[in-house]
Amino acid sequence: FEAPDVPALSLFAAQLRSSIEIAQTIEGLERRNSELEAVRSIATAAEPDLGSRALLERIARATGSDAAALHRFDPDLGEFLLVGEAWGYRGPLPERWRRFKAEGLAGIPGPAMATSAAALPAEGDAHTLAAEGFKELATVVLSGEGKPTGFLSLGRRSERPLSPAELRTAEFLGLQVSCMLERA
Repeated sequence: FEAPDVPALSLFAAQLRSSIEIAQTIEGLERRNSELEAVRSIATAAEPDLGSRALLERIARATGSDAAALHRFDPDLGEFLLVGEAWGYRGPLPERWRRFKAEGLAGIPGPAMATSAAALPAEGDAHTLAAEGFKELATVVLSGEGKPTGFLSLGRRSERPLSPAELRTAEFLGLQVSCMLERA
């Protein structure tokens, strides 16, 4: 570059930096708006419809996920039972995960956990998830009064791990859903 070009390039770089900052701010505000929309729909539900596709789609959107499913824990059976899903297609996943034993999950109330489908064993259920196009997964074990109440699953078809902020959102929404499970 020639010396006379430097001021123009500096001005362009400053404008580009400003545009990027504005775009990041707008993206953050849109994500926060999705979170608030999901919280509002949970909090204002007079009769909680835990199986509501719209509710699970809001949760998926708030966490940047493509799919969401909610399971309720049945202590008599020791199983998680599918209450609702927003997988967005009629594949084998809803049928396979209609109910499953709580082995290893019932005693793990706590933060959201995320993993890449590629990190899971190639056989069995993990293979089904990957075969259906899910590349990133997150789970939130829901609890109330120290006992498991349910299980929230999130899935992404892109190879973009859930960020810490998205996992915190999943945990927060999971807490809201736990309250709904207790009220139901």
